[in-house]
Amino acid sequence: MMPLRRMVKARDSRVAYFRNVPVLVYHKVQPGIELGVTTVHPRVFRKHLQWIRQQQFTPITFQTLITSPESRLPAKPIIISFDDGFASVAEYAFPVMQEAQIPGVVFAISGFLGKRGVWDVNLGSRAPLHLSGEQLRSLVQRGWEIGSHTVTHRALPFLNTAELKEELDASRRHLEDTIGGPVQTIAYPFGLTNSRVLRASQRAGYIFATGSPFLSHWKGQPIVFPRIPVFPWDTPGTLKKKIAAPHALTYQIITRIIRWPAVFSPIYQLLFRRFLWK
Repeated sequence: MMPLRRMVKARDSRVAYFRNVPVLVYHKVQPGIELGVTTVHPRVFRKHLQWIRQQQFTPITFQTLITSPESRLPAKPIIISFDDGFASVAEYAFPVMQEAQIPGVVFAISGFLGKRGVWDVNLGSRAPLHLSGEQLRSLVQRGWEIGSHTVTHRALPFLNTAELKEELDASRRHLEDTIGGPVQTIAYPFGLTNSRVLRASQRAGYIFATGSPFLSHWKGQPIVFPRIPVFPWDTPGTLKKKIAAPHALTYQIITRIIRWPAVFSPIYQLLFRRFLWK
């Protein structure tokens, strides 16, 4: 049996490896122009993937970090994730990634599978469609991972204890029943979390959690991953800078300015999406 000190050292080494894995987050990948900064054109997306391959990154999923021995983890890992589980992922992102043999991670809102995203503001456009359960199963069969993005996409720090437990537990159960496999990673809606939410996530059985680019490391489970948001105008050059220095002051200031309208989304939900609380 491995001595306790060696076990602790090995665990700490693995966690340190995890926390250095860059995680990109996209939302919609589709042609056309929308209000907001979350829609990336398929042509731009393809260039991003080509650059990732050229830089010899190895795209993996969070499941890879759970199931692979440390000796088999790649030297330059990267995770490509998609928040909200919009149907455009299957239509536009998946074919490009399948062609390049790149797996992805979809964080799905369990209460809106196959439905339109009426939980969001959707200024100037029709609410987008979400992936169906059948589409999620198809992605899993092709090596993708499905994570939880809660049941209704409400800001978790603002919920009471019962609501928080329901969002964490019910979403995981529903998604596991849907895909026939484990759901062990959660992405926090709007990137918002706190120590109370993290402790509840641990009790709900999540191993990994992701949030805003400014998410602080949490000492314990779930192991938290700050993510790098990808915007419509990002080029391979800007991706390189973001991945190389995700905590650079200039990058953080720019990202905060771009993201500030999202602060009002939870308030909008409270005022105009009360059905989410039923």
